[in-house]
Amino acid sequence: MPRTLFVSDVHLRPNDPGNHRPFFRFLEEDCAALYVVGDLFDYWIGPKHLKGPDYREVFEALRKKAERAKVFFIKGNRDYLVDGKFEKATGMTVLGDRARIDVRGRTVLLAHGDFVYNTNPKYAAYRTLMRSKPI
Repeated sequence: MPRTLFVSDVHLRPNDPGNHRPFFRFLEEDCAALYVVGDLFDYWIGPKHLKGPDYREVFEALRKKAERAKVFFIKGNRDYLVDGKFEKATGMTVLGDRARIDVRGRTVLLAHGDFVYNTNPKYAAYRTLMRSKPI
């Protein structure tokens, strides 16, 4: 039966090959589907990051993985600004903040979790504000 892999909180940093290597090795694992469940990047400033050299190798590695497997992305609290341009650059499918998927006949809810059981009203307000369309 084909494997489904999950990874979260990788926190890739710009121009830091030592930080990227373990993730690149992980991408070599054989699977039918890979779900990246938030915070792939230590921070993501939006489409401008796609144009710079910071993550060029990461994008290439993700594109290669997407040629061999379905690769999905759930937004985290550090990379919630990923969008359609990110999908095109990486070959990943962005599912949003959460998604229900089927894994071997079981329904699984995927979410990064920064909002689960978070009782900090300041963070909740910040999260809502930062993810609003005007911002």
